[in-house]
Amino acid sequence: MRSNMERQWSLDEVALHNHAEDCWMAIHGKVYDVTAFVPIHPGGQAILLRNAGQDATASFDSVHPIEILDEYVESVQIMGALLAKHSSADMPPDSASKSRQHAGNEEDLATLVPLEQMLSLPEMEASALRQLSPKAVSYYASGTDDELTMRHNSAIFRSISLRPRVFVDCTSCDLSTMILGESVGLPIFVSPAAMAKLAHPSGERGIAAACSTFNALQIISKNASISVPSIVGAGAQSVYAWQLYVLKDISATERTLAQIRAIPQIRFIVLTLDAPFPGKREADVRFKMGEMAGSSPPQVWGTEGSLTWRRTLKWLSTQTSLPIVLKGIQCHEDAYAATKFPSVKGIILSNHGGRALDTAPSPVQVLLEIRKFCPQVLDKVEVMIDGGIRRGTDVVKALALGAKAVGIGRAALYGLALAGQAGVERTLEILAEETMTAMRLLGVNRVSELGPRHISTAKLNDLLFDGEAGLDVVDRELGAKLMAPTRHERKLSLEEVEDMEPSPETYAAIMATNKPNPRGPGYLKLYMLASVIFLCSTMNGFDSALMGSINALPNYTSYFGLPETGNASTGLVFSIFQIGQMCGALFIWMSDWYGRTWHIFFGCLGVCIGTIVTSLSTSLPMLIGGRFILSFAATCAHTAAPLYLVEIAPAAYRGTVAGLYNTFYYVGSILATASVYACHKHLSGHGNLDWKIPLWLQMVCPGIVCLVIKTFPESPRWLVAKDRHEEAKAILSKYHANGDQDHPLVKLQMSEMIASMDSKALTWKDLFDLRVLFESRSSRYRIMLNITFSWFGQFSGNNIISYYLPIMLKGIGITSTDTALVLNIVYSVVGWVFASAGSRFHDVVGRRKMLIGSTCGMTVCLAIVAGCAAGYTDYKNETASTVSIVFIFLFGAIFSAGFTPMQPIYPAEVVSNKMRAKSMGVFKLTAGAAGFLNTFVGPIALSNIGYWFYVFFVGWDSLEVIFMYLFFVETKGMTLEELDVIFEAKNPRKESLRVKKILADVEVEKSATGAA
Repeated sequence: MRSNMERQWSLDEVALHNHAEDCWMAIHGKVYDVTAFVPIHPGGQAILLRNAGQDATASFDSVHPIEILDEYVESVQIMGALLAKHSSADMPPDSASKSRQHAGNEEDLATLVPLEQMLSLPEMEASALRQLSPKAVSYYASGTDDELTMRHNSAIFRSISLRPRVFVDCTSCDLSTMILGESVGLPIFVSPAAMAKLAHPSGERGIAAACSTFNALQIISKNASISVPSIVGAGAQSVYAWQLYVLKDISATERTLAQIRAIPQIRFIVLTLDAPFPGKREADVRFKMGEMAGSSPPQVWGTEGSLTWRRTLKWLSTQTSLPIVLKGIQCHEDAYAATKFPSVKGIILSNHGGRALDTAPSPVQVLLEIRKFCPQVLDKVEVMIDGGIRRGTDVVKALALGAKAVGIGRAALYGLALAGQAGVERTLEILAEETMTAMRLLGVNRVSELGPRHISTAKLNDLLFDGEAGLDVVDRELGAKLMAPTRHERKLSLEEVEDMEPSPETYAAIMATNKPNPRGPGYLKLYMLASVIFLCSTMNGFDSALMGSINALPNYTSYFGLPETGNASTGLVFSIFQIGQMCGALFIWMSDWYGRTWHIFFGCLGVCIGTIVTSLSTSLPMLIGGRFILSFAATCAHTAAPLYLVEIAPAAYRGTVAGLYNTFYYVGSILATASVYACHKHLSGHGNLDWKIPLWLQMVCPGIVCLVIKTFPESPRWLVAKDRHEEAKAILSKYHANGDQDHPLVKLQMSEMIASMDSKALTWKDLFDLRVLFESRSSRYRIMLNITFSWFGQFSGNNIISYYLPIMLKGIGITSTDTALVLNIVYSVVGWVFASAGSRFHDVVGRRKMLIGSTCGMTVCLAIVAGCAAGYTDYKNETASTVSIVFIFLFGAIFSAGFTPMQPIYPAEVVSNKMRAKSMGVFKLTAGAAGFLNTFVGPIALSNIGYWFYVFFVGWDSLEVIFMYLFFVETKGMTLEELDVIFEAKNPRKESLRVKKILADVEVEKSATGAA
């Protein structure tokens, strides 16, 4: 737009434009035409008209930062510059404050108690009200209508009694706590309060400096009288959040959010919802009417009144990656609804300080209702309260009820009015001292120790909502807004799909209305990329089959002095691989540091080095050492590879694309057994070549991966975690939408990923912090599934067959080396075929049915193998031997179809983005421990108890079936972020099955529409 800054105006010229139809004013040396802004000014017309035609710098600075002009005024409204001799742009910062008129007279001010002698917040409030100007008093102290809610906010605390404990060491007391992952010195924060300069010239900077003294949280008001950068610069030790009012002019709000994104000290966004329309604060309205004779009360309100759960939170998630806190929750139903949106990390119970709706419930009432009707809210989001805090005992009572922290608004402003920064410090000091005194007398040393046992709220029971919880109604209301089209309903348009809230139903709707072509160029490139990553799986398959096959070669066993039937040394050669896995798993966190592809590269490079050592081994210790290096490095690559695939594969095909990864275990197994067979057949008479050549071949596949992996894109979720959103979006559009950056699928996944990621920069301490695995009920449920499935995948009877098949075959009468090797090859081929089919069936049938069904089948097979092995061992029954071989192969086929595709995939699916790398380390540790137990004990058990070892696994697998049915969650067809909602449910298993049914209905509708 055109700027008129070359034009200069005198004050006399500006003065000609002094009424509502033609309103100009000078601010900081610039002349503005604000005529169009007069009728929509959030503070009413009076203040603008009073300054019309004048230099309004002093009046403007008393309540606003200069940056607010950038938000509301377009450059076309800048008429030019004020002549220098008339400008007050360079006036001292305090000059505006000199115009303040105090309510109290000189006698009142002279009798004020010195600050250091003030002992309570009520005392400070009384003194401040005598000192503040009438304008400030009318704005700060007023409440709506009869001010019943404003008074009740504080009075309700008097009805809660404390329950002290004795014989508790209370010499120390620590008030420090965590708020949304930020360490703060007090469980007390300063709530957003507008126009702090009305209280003191230092305004919000004085509050920031005081909060810095205590390392306290300050929520900066959207209507602060000082710019945000200036405020955060005043308090280096404070933690900051920013209050958002969504204006009717959305573009203005987006401009402000863009400015906030550039301020790293702002740690989260507080969306204010408790004042969509102004209450009638009579004292404030009366003062504004008095400012201009004959004026009517201002009826203008600048905030958007049409905010909704779905639309607003989706829009806000596109504007910021910071955690979102909802301020103004006033009923338990809305608190419960907030937990349904992953971008919402906290809520503040508030009724706008009694300034909105009179007789609305106090924050404490709402907190009690949450405890009564939906206590799970306290585990899912951080709950804070704002309103009514006047004593340290009030703070303690709120914390005991489950609040994470409490806010003070007016109290901070009153302290500011009395002595600027020092006054706010005195306010916080009094509250902190009173809180510590109350905690000591209760017998509590830390904030985290406070709980419902320390209070009695019996007197308040009659004040609580006496209806039904209504959570099912909330679910239906949200479901109606978020639901994808079901049977007999029309398809949604693309515009409607894009407007839906991120959820499994939304994903299903997109796939039903605008499914990307899975044979498009982006998908074909993804398949090629994945096929190279699959080679990482060959390392494990090659090793397991290689050592099992080599173990049957006389040249190998004689070279290292190992008996053909196996002993402890044989077990150590095999089990050292599991030890290396467990050690390598400790370093999976590095993939969170430098990325998934680098971890794969270094892992494959280490495998090549380990191969060289094992191939050149001249002694058993050297062989064991080389296998340790190989397994350590293989774990790095083998763990990061499925992590990478799970994070880059589209949800609709994740089970197939990522599931195929582990099927290449059998490709490696086939290559290993075939190479051993060929070398034994043709090179057995040439020294040690028949077992050394297969060892050298171990470096072929990892070598290929090393050469190309760094040409691949990084995981989009890792990029989002590193705040590299544009790169992540480019990858998603290329591989998930065939290059369409505006595809709704790309938009959905980006919003889900951004909402699920922690906005804090990752530190070295975070890399080693394992608390994320156990910090909440949902996290503990997730890691339970990760650990149990990892164990089941290695301890279901499969390892004793894959590693010791030649020994088992000898146990049932097959003693020919050639026959044993051929059967080993056949076993691997059967495993690959069924695993490949199973990877697709997991995306068709679902994870639960496949896993439960395959475990049942494995149990039956092992029972038959045990019976047949007993028949051959005890009675030399040849038929039993043959049947046993058939069911050994059938067991392998069933295990391959059910478990093999999911072994590295399901443990990665069931954990959250921030847990994934660390939990995959847990997966490898668990799998390594189970594998070590199996491979070390296996030969000993087979030698000593024979078929009874199979009987043990019959019983164990039966227990696995029961556990899977009761606890395993269905993940088919959902994005990784959508699974977050599943695990936040009271019963994740039931919730996953409910969503699965919805997705199935969408598929039926899609099929029916296609048929029509």
